[in-house]
Amino acid sequence: MIADHDAYIAEAPKDLRPLLDRLRAQLARALPDAEEVIAYNMPGFRIGQSIVAGYAAFSKQCGLYLAPAAIKSHAGDIAAAGLKFTKTGVTFLPSQPIPEGLVRKLALASRKDQNLMTAGRNASASSPKAKRTKKKSAAKKSVKRGRRGDKKGMTPPRGFERRRRGVSHRCVVVNVKPA
Repeated sequence: MIADHDAYIAEAPKDLRPLLDRLRAQLARALPDAEEVIAYNMPGFRIGQSIVAGYAAFSKQCGLYLAPAAIKSHAGDIAAAGLKFTKTGVTFLPSQPIPEGLVRKLALASRKDQNLMTAGRNASASSPKAKRTKKKSAAKKSVKRGRRGDKKGMTPPRGFERRRRGVSHRCVVVNVKPA
């Protein structure tokens, strides 16, 4: 089990360690009020209960992992830098590191996507838990009921109901030759 960011970087391949040190420093500058954590066996930066950014080393490349909306909103910048990306991550090689300005943009976009306020503002006013509770109560009021009293869209198809009662819903025609 990895204890902290320093231990993770020490265990990474030698040629990737400078990239990881640089990425860690860039993320720390972009997210000054975030705390360093180890989550999902990789180093990350957390604000409150949300992981805003994480990074990892593989055998030949490094990855930066963020909120999907951050990647989507800066897909053009990532492609322009010649980097590969997925829904939640950007990978880069030692020969082509991720630009510092792009790291900052992505980290701030990830923070914004998770509705995390900057230091000095009231973070509890926009906490994700408070918003989730509000959405749940609104959803409960507008539930429509289906044929059997279930939530609309949750009832099985008619064929399934007939099979469950033991009645086949399919007809089989058998051709019988006269004797």
